[in-house]
Parts: sequence; C-alpha cells; structure tokens
Amino acid sequence: VLRNGQEVAIPRFVPRTVSLHPTQVYETVSMLILMVVLLLYYPFRRHDGQLLTFFLFGYAIHRFLNEQLRNDTDPVFAGLTISQNISIGMFLFALALEVAL
Repeated sequence: VLRNGQEVAIPRFVPRTVSLHPTQVYETVSMLILMVVLLLYYPFRRHDGQLLTFFLFGYAIHRFLNEQLRNDTDPVFAGLTISQNISIGMFLFALALEVAL
C-alpha cells in the first residue's frame, strides 16, 4: 500500500472470533421436535392436562441445556443463570401438576 508516495507495510489480517453457538437454531429445531413428539403422543394421553405437563417437562429440559451454551448471562443463584433456575422451577411445577392430575 502506498501512502504519500511511500510503501507502508500493513500487518497481516488475523480474524478474531468468539466461539458462539447458534442457540436460536437449536431452539427452533428442538421446539419442532418437541411439537412432533407431543402431536404423536396426543392419542395416547391418559388424562386432560397431560400434554401440558409433558410440554413443560420438555421445554424446561431444553431451556436448561440451551442456557449452558450461552455465555451472555451471568450466574445468579447456585452457579446457574436466571433461566436455568426458572427451568428447574418449571420442571418441579410440571412434576407436581402431573402428580396432582
């Protein structure tokens, strides 16, 4: 490269990236899988509300695992992010609801 008539050396370009996971893509794929599983299970449900509890189980598990791949949220309680703590609560709520139904 010439600058003011003199050749100037430019350092070699080295891209700097952060390893990221496409969590939005994972979310879409896992929710489509969960939808298909729930649609296939629908004829075999034993009582009203069972599909809801299975959805809560599946979403809580998915969200907990998906949050482990993210690095943009800080831990808030027990070394887990707020979404992971809510996922544990949602899982326990779904368990209690399934037992109650």
